[in-house]
Amino acid sequence: MFEQLVSYSCPVVVCGDFDVHFDLCDDGNAVRLRDTLQSFGFVQHVTEPTHARGHKLDLVITRNETDDVLSLRVGGLISDHALIRFVLSLKKPSVDVQWVTSRAWRRLSGDAFVSDLAASELCADLDTLSDLPADDLVELYRDVLTGLLDKHCPAVKVRRRPKKATPWFDADCRAALRRTRTAERRFRRSRRLADKSEWDKRMKLMRSFYADKHNRYWRNEISVNKGNSQGLWRTLHGVLGDSARNDDSPFCADDFAKYFKDKVDSVRASTAATPLYDVPFRMTSSLSDLAVSPSTRSRN
Repeated sequence: MFEQLVSYSCPVVVCGDFDVHFDLCDDGNAVRLRDTLQSFGFVQHVTEPTHARGHKLDLVITRNETDDVLSLRVGGLISDHALIRFVLSLKKPSVDVQWVTSRAWRRLSGDAFVSDLAASELCADLDTLSDLPADDLVELYRDVLTGLLDKHCPAVKVRRRPKKATPWFDADCRAALRRTRTAERRFRRSRRLADKSEWDKRMKLMRSFYADKHNRYWRNEISVNKGNSQGLWRTLHGVLGDSARNDDSPFCADDFAKYFKDKVDSVRASTAATPLYDVPFRMTSSLSDLAVSPSTRSRN
């Protein structure tokens, strides 16, 4: 379970009755549990006995680097276990609106673009382009197409909201949530055991339904992106709960190409005065020449 929890990027809280005497140093199960928590970077917050016999069985576990558990206190015994109360410092993440530069490709007129492209310098006289070097051809291609796109489909700034972390949550999930909340409110009003049993039933069905929706959605995304490495990586980030990444970088491909070109030129300039090393020619003998005859072996 912790192998799966440690891969999530969201806050994780594990709490409940572990049925392990966590306070005993010589208990094998407690030692294994402490080693497991330490190996995965989790910490246990309960410091007082939680059982009627004086042992610590009920635990509250979070990541080691988070301080989400506040004001934890062990209350009185409501059965043979004590009630543990704590405050979770959870905040709903704010939705940051991103401004990106994009083109309205749907407004692009294909006929007008093709007409202007045919009359452009790039297609008007192909014979004059045959003698140009590759760098000049690439620059001409980029300038002509960029100018035509700015004319027929100018770049504009649009506001985009990041995608939600649970894209599989649809209308069916909302309906299951409403049914569960209705059963919960009914029990809190009546306090009857029958309503409590119905609420528990709805809760279990909702969790099972959520898990099935989650699995089927991401399995379908993986199968759809088969052979598309970029899509598979995007799907992997979604499964792990990673936040959306901003791909706007101040560097372009030309910057990287210039960096490596300058690096190679600097190495060549620094070693230009170094004399060439004359590698001595060494003749290798064949295996037949290295073989020693029996008479030679006897004389040695």
